[in-house]
Amino acid sequence: MKDYYSTIVATMDTNDLFIFLGFCPDVVKLTKLSDGQDNYWYRIAGNDSSISRVAAGDRTVNTDKGIKLVKFEVNSVFDQTSDPTVVTPNEYVDANGIQLTSDIAFLADDNLVFVEAWRMNHVFLKATHDGGDAVHTYMQDSSEDFKKAGVSGNQTWLIYNQTNGDYAYVGEVLKPSGQTKFCRLTVTDADGNALAAADFDDDDVCYVFPKAAAWYPLSDITIMT
Repeated sequence: MKDYYSTIVATMDTNDLFIFLGFCPDVVKLTKLSDGQDNYWYRIAGNDSSISRVAAGDRTVNTDKGIKLVKFEVNSVFDQTSDPTVVTPNEYVDANGIQLTSDIAFLADDNLVFVEAWRMNHVFLKATHDGGDAVHTYMQDSSEDFKKAGVSGNQTWLIYNQTNGDYAYVGEVLKPSGQTKFCRLTVTDADGNALAAADFDDDDVCYVFPKAAAWYPLSDITIMT
């Protein structure tokens, strides 16, 4: 299994460029060989984002320009007859390449750019709760299919609510009535018990990840506060 990819790209003026990697990257780095300017992309930050370094080493966080995940339908760019399909970062199972968007500052004037990409070690998903306010039994993002993304229950995955600092275990992955995706995660403590202390409000930003990706110590994760 390939965990690292690198190549040199001769940029074509200000056109979007698509690169077939053969895997979904977690991190991508672009380096302009002539002067060392660089551009980093992290899957968890979302499509079309980046952190760029320009003159004097200043770093700029971009939310509207950068890199996107794409799906090539073929295994060679020479067989591709149209632009690959853009996929969301949580649809990593479909991603096998990247799009370098034309608004990246140094993708112009036939520059040589060194492209590096690293595969994910652990799945780390970003979600935004849209299942109502003051919810104590589940987190829901109706735009995501957590089952397709590989999330499972029985306290093998965790939810971190970045908005209020709470943690919980995933009890079950459900498809609610009226929904087309497995978009709801029930929340429990470490023993599978319901959490009356859990608190999710609409627009809460949450992250979902396996226990193997958790950091030490875990004492704060045994109950949601």
